[in-house]
Amino acid sequence: MKMKHRFVIPLLVYLCALAAACHRGPASARLASTPADFARLNLTADIQTHEDGMRTDGRSGNFEWWYFDGHLTDGTKIVVVFFTKPMTEQDSELSPFVTIHIDYPDGRKIEKSVIVSPDEFSASKEKCDVKIGANYFRGDLQTYEIFTEIENVRVDLRLESQVPSYRPATGYLLFGEKNYFAWLAAVPRGKISGTLVVDGESRAIDGSGYHDHNWGDIGPHIAMSNWYWARAEIGEYTVITSYITAEERFGHAKFPMFMLARGREIIAAEGYNYMTFEREDLWHHEKTGKPIDNVIRSIYKDGDTEYTVEFRREKNILDYEFITHLDFFKATIARLVGFDGAYHRFVGRVKLDVREGARRETHEGDAIWELMYFGSNLD
Repeated sequence: MKMKHRFVIPLLVYLCALAAACHRGPASARLASTPADFARLNLTADIQTHEDGMRTDGRSGNFEWWYFDGHLTDGTKIVVVFFTKPMTEQDSELSPFVTIHIDYPDGRKIEKSVIVSPDEFSASKEKCDVKIGANYFRGDLQTYEIFTEIENVRVDLRLESQVPSYRPATGYLLFGEKNYFAWLAAVPRGKISGTLVVDGESRAIDGSGYHDHNWGDIGPHIAMSNWYWARAEIGEYTVITSYITAEERFGHAKFPMFMLARGREIIAAEGYNYMTFEREDLWHHEKTGKPIDNVIRSIYKDGDTEYTVEFRREKNILDYEFITHLDFFKATIARLVGFDGAYHRFVGRVKLDVREGARRETHEGDAIWELMYFGSNLD
């Protein structure tokens, strides 16, 4: 199984479309953030080690994955993901697999994956300690060891956290009366070291990395229409921002998320009450037809404190139209139910403007961000 990125399982997209078409009736969607929500989920404001452990049972009705990406000092990018099953198959039984994606500065790419039997999977509920075959992903919110070897590629690295773990409120997005999609940024920014082996050639690697953890019982293809998601490291600052729009059946509810750290301290972490999201220079992609904004901007404002993070697109590095990767039968079904989902990944410049009373700062850097668009265009 090959995946273009962390959310794409193209062979099952037609089922996503069918599920979306057959599901009817308005429902609410919100972030679980009340004291009752914290109590019901047995969570506090302080993030605990067990939250990065396995949160589901792996059986029918849920999905879960642990994600890592690293930006090496030479410009190489590495993504490793451990899955309990494809997210679009939450009603299937445990089907664990691992993926590796490597993007070199010269444009070369490596994509590897391995699927193992359920009896070759184990995961602790006390902390992140996931084993899929001979591959493992383990850590305690502070330090992680990630090892995977698939065919001619071996990644063996250490990730040391430099920014505290983060989640918006409980981290649970609630859809309807009982369904949820949860997210924990276990390591918003960390130092990586280790080795990368390709075709028998080993080299030491270092750079900066990120790890998050997702789980739920409703696939994002069913719950969400679209989202922008971005993270960036701009000097001593680290930012994670996202803007999610729910599907029509959930009233196109909006989920703004914003985290900003300076050094090892998180200085802003509440998107719902303080963040606004702006778009500029809209156009439609000639292949996918999806609306793309050349400029997106997250603005966090609390009294005389204001942080503005602006991403300005320079080019697309991935344009993925789900339906083109289906066979004729599945593609026909997808078209009949009106599914035209697509994924875009961009590179460009990021600018951070800091205003804290009389203090003013501006920082700039390079960034990569994404637009996932499952639903019909809303522009």
